[in-house]
Amino acid sequence: MARDAEVLVVANLGPASDELLEALRRRTAEGPARFNLVIPATPHIPGVPDAAAPGIVEGEQQAENYLEEALEKLRSAGLEVDGNVGDAEPLASIEDATNLGHFDEIIISGRSGPVSRTLRTDLASKAKHATGLPVRYTEELV
Repeated sequence: MARDAEVLVVANLGPASDELLEALRRRTAEGPARFNLVIPATPHIPGVPDAAAPGIVEGEQQAENYLEEALEKLRSAGLEVDGNVGDAEPLASIEDATNLGHFDEIIISGRSGPVSRTLRTDLASKAKHATGLPVRYTEELV
């Protein structure tokens, strides 16, 4: 019997979105999967999706809140998911997670918009280069 795929999910700002839930459902339709959700501890200004605000402590608290909300929503939808707060830098979060665990692929989720799209595409490219894993991303509507 084949093992479940181990999927690293990196979500920033609003990880409990319907778009992320749908992306993970699509992934499970491809075959059994277990997800590890990482929320980078990057502080954000409410209402300004592409702007980071100062303050590591604020970023960690926001990320903890997002993580709690996301895990509850994703688990209640029947997904097998664990999670943690990662480094404030998303690529460092990915590298930390892949150094500590085994993953078969990565899903990156972030806000839509021209700046976010460019940053996420760059992050996906860097993550693929750093880990050698297949990377896909999904956009969350603002």
